[in-house]
Amino acid sequence: MDWLPESLLEMHFHRAIIKDYEKRFGAKFLRLLKPSPQKEVWVGFDQGWTKSDLSQQDLFMQLRSAISDGSSKLSKFYFGEFLQFKVVKVITRSSQNLPHRFTTPYYRSALSLKPNKSTNKSQHETLCRLSQIKGAKVYYACPMIFDQDILWEDPNLNLLRLVDVTTAPKGWLTNESHHIVFQNPNSRKIMWCSDPVPGSALSFEEHLELENQLSPLSGEQTISLINRTSEALRIENQEEFFQGGLFDDITRRESIITRYLPESMSLYEFEY
Repeated sequence: MDWLPESLLEMHFHRAIIKDYEKRFGAKFLRLLKPSPQKEVWVGFDQGWTKSDLSQQDLFMQLRSAISDGSSKLSKFYFGEFLQFKVVKVITRSSQNLPHRFTTPYYRSALSLKPNKSTNKSQHETLCRLSQIKGAKVYYACPMIFDQDILWEDPNLNLLRLVDVTTAPKGWLTNESHHIVFQNPNSRKIMWCSDPVPGSALSFEEHLELENQLSPLSGEQTISLINRTSEALRIENQEEFFQGGLFDDITRRESIITRYLPESMSLYEFEY
């Protein structure tokens, strides 16, 4: 399934993820918001994956206007996470890359260490930096889908494995070849390879049960998450966008932020 885009996998699981989050929070889903760095806008998707665009300025205005319903809880709230979907391949031949005590067949997702033109950081380095943000949820989402016909069926979250990026080894160099390796589709223990380092994977149900990781955010807290995400991915000369000079206007500064946000970032908007 070399041809299968990661975005298609994400779209396949969209409705099922939303449904489970609605149950978990006891709230109605309104929309999913994702940054579009190429257009410096945010793209919103409703239950049916219907698309709408809004500027960074419009999003921040809406977030700041999120108010309480007169009680201690917010009528609208948000939840943010970073899910990077990856294709999983079945490997049937043994090779020198096979981790110790692993047998064939095993299951492998290739990681991307090719630098991005906008940020000069690879997809993997981006996720590692994001995983250092306090309270951030950063996972590789690895669906155990090996037949493209499954994409026409109702999404089954039992096929999804979430690999915690905080367990990834440090110091991998740009353009090296590395993978996430599973012994079998139900594995909870994984290996980061080429030099095998143990890691961990969760089912989506186990992810939902982590009380301290599924914290609703206010509008201001969501803005803070966006800003901290941009800061974590700041390129070395990005200070020119934020400190005086040509781009010191707040509206322009907020629009610039979108350019450095990752496609893996998802903001969910809910209402009680």
